[in-house]
Amino acid sequence: MTDRQTSGPSNGELAMSKEQRSHIRRSVAQRARIESPDGLFAGDCTMIDVSAGGARLALSTPNRLPNRFFLILSYDGTLRRLCQPVWQTDTKAGVQFIFE
Repeated sequence: MTDRQTSGPSNGELAMSKEQRSHIRRSVAQRARIESPDGLFAGDCTMIDVSAGGARLALSTPNRLPNRFFLILSYDGTLRRLCQPVWQTDTKAGVQFIFE
């Protein structure tokens, strides 16, 4: 677990909280594509951090991510990870890798 500063509940003071991550994240800047399981193109993104269990993505459009999708990490599409969104804003998303 790592410490993370967050705003306090009442006066804006910084308080320390524990992140509940089971995998260490590392920063990256890798372009990727999002593709639905039926092969239809869904959008471009940039993977901004990654761990063994998932990734944080910067999205090119505010479209809602499919419940499951492939994160295409190579130009030819051979390096891919099946994912599901954990959270999403208009510009970013956290995804969990699915291992079947």
